[in-house]
Amino acid sequence: RNEFTKYHEVAHYYWYNKLSEKDRQKYTKEYNKAKTYFRAYSSTSAEEDFADAYGTITQSVYLETEINRELKKRQRLALRLVSK
Repeated sequence: RNEFTKYHEVAHYYWYNKLSEKDRQKYTKEYNKAKTYFRAYSSTSAEEDFADAYGTITQSVYLETEINRELKKRQRLALRLVSK
């Protein structure tokens, strides 16, 4: 659980301090199309979904749903945005 939490919180740091407004809008656009979420908490906001997307890249054991194309797409987008 610690690894997931660490990556989840790092993603919040990136969301506020490293991503541009355009990057956040790009992720939010994908989030707004979402039909599935990483966990129930992910459905509360684009920011939480982004943090879960990044957090679950290495710690998918915490997913409350089966990983599917939609979730993989948001994981890849989160990773790409953090890696800029």
